[in-house]
Amino acid sequence: RFNKNFHDTYLKSTLTTKVNLTRVEEIKLNKFRSDLAVRVDFKRHNFLNYNDVRCSCGFHRETKRHILLNCPIAAPARGEMIRALLELDDFNIMIYYGKNQEQKINLILYGDKSLSDNLNRKLIRIFARFINDIID
Repeated sequence: RFNKNFHDTYLKSTLTTKVNLTRVEEIKLNKFRSDLAVRVDFKRHNFLNYNDVRCSCGFHRETKRHILLNCPIAAPARGEMIRALLELDDFNIMIYYGKNQEQKINLILYGDKSLSDNLNRKLIRIFARFINDIID
């Protein structure tokens, strides 16, 4: 019934303890990483009959992809995230825009192994702030 997610060895997973996040940011980021942040997945994990799979915005299904990349409720926080990325001197925003949706999600949650550890820590800080702003 549940998909088992195995860690992709090609991902650069920056440990949240190395990023200097607040405890709340760290918890929310790790909830997204472990598929427990999306309300329907969390409820499905705990209850067998959870039928409300719609997003609060009215989209037919609340998914990680929808929340992180498309949900209109998260648009203001997503705009802040993009502004923060643009302010980084050592990050080319085209790295973000050049990725497909799945790669963007992986970048937001784990960082990018082609980037330096220092830059990945900066990115994870920005993305953790974004995630903190968009989920309860």
